[in-house]
Amino acid sequence: MPPDDLPIDPPGTAGLALAWTVAVVLRYDAGWSKNRIWQNDPRGGHGRHLTTWARARRDELAGILRPELARVPLVHHRLWLWLHVSKPDHRSDALNCLDLVADAVQEAAGLDDRWFGLGHLGWDVRPGHGVLRLWCGQEAGAVDSNICGRCGDILPLHAFNRNAGARTGRASTCRECSTARRGQLAAERRELYDEDQPPPTGPARPW
Repeated sequence: MPPDDLPIDPPGTAGLALAWTVAVVLRYDAGWSKNRIWQNDPRGGHGRHLTTWARARRDELAGILRPELARVPLVHHRLWLWLHVSKPDHRSDALNCLDLVADAVQEAAGLDDRWFGLGHLGWDVRPGHGVLRLWCGQEAGAVDSNICGRCGDILPLHAFNRNAGARTGRASTCRECSTARRGQLAAERRELYDEDQPPPTGPARPW
């Protein structure tokens, strides 16, 4: 159970209207640090792998988060994280645990960590009381969305053409940008030909 001093609302949310939040708390120790989570390939290869204790911490957090996130209206949109670590001493590097926490949230939410935003990342020292507090939440009004690879805007999925081969089932460029690009390519093609030599028919090519 969370300690009595775990706030209901995450820190640093002034001016941010949230549709929902979930909060979890875990025991914190130096095993959460990224300096402790990697080991060389035990088979003698050149790769690096998560240590057993790091994998156990990641899986524990993902296991706690998964049912919590299943109860809220999680959508394909920006997911805010607020992380605060109470360290048992000042020897460990608490902020290094962010990588492992993000991996656990990604696994539990089924949402690529490119969608994560960081609302708070802080620490304090409480001798003999190592605690990791994590809040996750999304803004009110968020809907399933995609990010246009051309203009960079976050837009609802219906603003993108369908693409069965994409992970989201939608194209990576919004309809408005796709239309503008096709017009630009058509204009460039027309400039390549004289008025007496009409351009060839067929789809425009980007070269």
